[in-house]
Amino acid sequence: MTARRTVDVAIVGGGASGTLLAIQLLRRAPAGFRLLLLDRSGDFARGVAYRTEEASHILNVSAARMSALADEEGHFLAWLRRRDPSAGPDTYAARHLYGDYLVELLTESERRPASGVELERRVAEVRDAKPVEGGISLRFASGADVLARHAVLALGNPLPAPLPASASVHSRVWQAPWPREGVWPSPEASVLLAGAGLTAVDWVLALAAHGHKGRLYLLSRHGLLPNAHLSPTETPLEHLEIPRGKVRPLLRALRAAADKAHGHWRPVVDALRPLAQELWHSLGEPERRRFSRHVRTQWETHRHRLAPEAAVRVEALRASGQLEVRAGHLVGLTSTPSGVEARYRPRGERLERGLVVDLAINCTGPEGHSSHPDALVRALLERGLARPGPLALGLSSDTEGGLLDAHGQRQGRLWTLGPVRRGDHWESTAVPDIRLQAAALAGLLLKDGDGTSAGQAPR
Repeated sequence: MTARRTVDVAIVGGGASGTLLAIQLLRRAPAGFRLLLLDRSGDFARGVAYRTEEASHILNVSAARMSALADEEGHFLAWLRRRDPSAGPDTYAARHLYGDYLVELLTESERRPASGVELERRVAEVRDAKPVEGGISLRFASGADVLARHAVLALGNPLPAPLPASASVHSRVWQAPWPREGVWPSPEASVLLAGAGLTAVDWVLALAAHGHKGRLYLLSRHGLLPNAHLSPTETPLEHLEIPRGKVRPLLRALRAAADKAHGHWRPVVDALRPLAQELWHSLGEPERRRFSRHVRTQWETHRHRLAPEAAVRVEALRASGQLEVRAGHLVGLTSTPSGVEARYRPRGERLERGLVVDLAINCTGPEGHSSHPDALVRALLERGLARPGPLALGLSSDTEGGLLDAHGQRQGRLWTLGPVRRGDHWESTAVPDIRLQAAALAGLLLKDGDGTSAGQAPR
């Protein structure tokens, strides 16, 4: 192999997950440490979630809980108050402001560390990764490559599975939930939003903010919108006894706790956050599938809640008749002389119905990374360097984030972070969870599993 410049850690993915890890490494790295942050879009620190400029897109977690630093709980709130003195712990800030926060914190961390610590941000798509002597070789779409002692897959959320649409309706079906900036439906267009989760709500709020007048339809299997946070936020229960290993006893215990709290279920759900990974690990594969089949939607509508002001706007649109929520299974999308027809089977019914709209948008939520893999994930799976996570969510990893190969063995220099770990840890998509992963993983990477200190040349 020809001599190449080696970096200590290469982070594949420069969105929120990769940035949280980069910040931890930069703030703790010794002199001589070299860090490479890779992102194919160039939206460093913002990623998909925080690059939006829509004022209607606000965080669904209060400012008091959105610190990027696991050991400084009020860090984001303090930053926000310097921008807006009226902001408080229960403020739900605009998402683009959180993007500004991450950008500033990354830049500040880059300037802060010991002399000789280097951060390189590179816009590049990683197509392949393979172990070589001294580390991991990453191959870019350009054909160039780089050698890293350790590589971390911070891939964020994958795209949703494509909607079942005929080729004839290609222009009237937006399969990616967010098209290029500045592209909006005609103000009078009727729009079907396939899905009823946070992405669909984002679309509803953005369309309303842009003065959209056409009818909006949300179609999902259960027809359930996310519940709302209360303001002020209720304090989680301090003591919650939850049985392990089985879904049904767990649900009975949650209902009993909510009844004991006089119907205040939010503190009960929030009290599960510190226990979520332990509970998920206690479930075997059959119980995890039972949860996914029967409980997942209910859990997500209660766990991933809307900011109070967002919920008020959505309910106003429903009350006006502009927004309609339907429960059913989308069978297919076909072309008609007047638009696109959505054939769906209403929940609890056998016969299909049709709904003709001008445009359909895929808001069904992220698919598993292995279900529709990008070039890098496909290469890892084909080489046997990775395997799908439980329920085909993310990629399989151990408790420290080490990537597991096709035989369930740890890949010593390949690591995962954030949504890539969802199958193994379930609660692995929100900043309060990812920042803990970032802090722990940074410690491992700086300690270095091969016995050398960070910043030294590999042996």
